[in-house]
Amino acid sequence: MNPQSVVSFWVLCLLFVSQQVTSSSPLLINDLGNCGLQLTHHMTRIDDLITYIMTKQRDEIDEVKFIALNNENDLKNQIEELQKIVINYVDPTGQKTRIQSKIEENLERQIENLKETYSREIKELNSEFSSIKKQLKEFQAQLSDQNHLLERYSLQLNQTEKRLPKGCNGLSSRIHTIKLDGIDPFPALCNRDIEGGDWIVIHKRFDGSENFKRTWTEYRNGFGNQTGEFFIGLEKLHRITNSETHELYVQMEYFNGSFKFANYDYFKIGNESTKYVLESVGKFIGTANNRMNYNLNQKYSTFDQNNDEDAIYNCAEDNGAWWHRHCSYVQLNGIYSKEDTDDWSSMSWEQGAITLKSAQMLIRPISNV
Repeated sequence: MNPQSVVSFWVLCLLFVSQQVTSSSPLLINDLGNCGLQLTHHMTRIDDLITYIMTKQRDEIDEVKFIALNNENDLKNQIEELQKIVINYVDPTGQKTRIQSKIEENLERQIENLKETYSREIKELNSEFSSIKKQLKEFQAQLSDQNHLLERYSLQLNQTEKRLPKGCNGLSSRIHTIKLDGIDPFPALCNRDIEGGDWIVIHKRFDGSENFKRTWTEYRNGFGNQTGEFFIGLEKLHRITNSETHELYVQMEYFNGSFKFANYDYFKIGNESTKYVLESVGKFIGTANNRMNYNLNQKYSTFDQNNDEDAIYNCAEDNGAWWHRHCSYVQLNGIYSKEDTDDWSSMSWEQGAITLKSAQMLIRPISNV
């Protein structure tokens, strides 16, 4: 793709997204950000191409000039040698012989031909170089225009971000693009149907459509689809719970149709250097047993990164990823079963106890309560 095509493509991209930039759709916000990043990347590549072409053309012209100079010097040396040779053909009166005159005429004709050839080649190169310089100036002008366009839409994006809701406060139960302090805007599944609403759903399982036996990297970054089963990701969870005080609500559904919950009023985890340690859960209330106190101050474990305290087993291998101590009670990332089972590896709130039909984890700022 040539530079002009790159510029034209990204102008269309920015214009398309900017027409809808006031929408709170997470896809449109992300599209505008991606357009800006990719346009900046291609602008840098075009600048590099400009520098490369100009340098190459200068090198080619210098090489032709060098060859011409060497050839001219060679011709001069040949003339001098020939002049030494033909001096023997000068008659005693000092008049040029016919042979000497002919040789000199031939030499002069060859010199003129060479001069004309090199002059023509240098003119052609200079003309080509001038044409390229003109094109590059046009591209630079276009890039400058796109810089202004990018700045304008970046400003528009910033203004749009300022209008984004801070968290799920007052939002309906669907996916919204939200903005929290210190965190870039991101799509979040909000829930207003449980205990007053304003919840951000961070973990959801209900049909076994998503594989929760994932690597450390996948649990760090998050996986799944917020329209179905998913986990928001440890890194984002760390940033959210460190932006302000959040409570945690865990809702559990059983195959007999009953529900239980566990609520903790101060949920917070560390960063990746601490292995996303469970720093706090706070006070507990709920109809389920208080099982997360057992996980307090424990590092997160996955099947490919064992951070638990068990000297023999990697608890995440059979019980699913979690803040395990010695293979925890809680197994919300265990194997999903479509019926009640006595499998100790199944999704449950208490290891080896009743299998869960569905489970979701939600958080919200204490200030919203």
